[in-house]
Amino acid sequence: MIQNSLSDEQNGLKMIHLDEVGDKLNLRDRSAIRKWLRSEAIGLHKMGKKFLVYEIELDYALAKPYVMSLRRKFPNKWQQLYKVVCKDQSLYDYTLFLMEEEPELIQLTKVAPQSKEDKKLLNQLLQ
Repeated sequence: MIQNSLSDEQNGLKMIHLDEVGDKLNLRDRSAIRKWLRSEAIGLHKMGKKFLVYEIELDYALAKPYVMSLRRKFPNKWQQLYKVVCKDQSLYDYTLFLMEEEPELIQLTKVAPQSKEDKKLLNQLLQ
């Protein structure tokens, strides 16, 4: 089976070649690229004659310093700010998972009691 984008079709995880990693890091020397990958604990996978990494791991490693600065500057709103600039939902979820954070839930609708019975029930529940 031929795969144009070097992606695992079953789970949708895209893998990129070591040269593409170098382009993102602005590095040309393969040993420097491998050293950086080791320092970030990103796995290097050999498939045939090519060395590949999972793109989401690389994107997380590149975004992590920015996310950490958001956490320091805006401890209560950093998730909302990061979600605005994050390139996709899977990277956002992956980042929250690795940082052991629960996604912030935002209330989208407001519920208002319609009758006196509803108001009474609401007051009982809130006490």
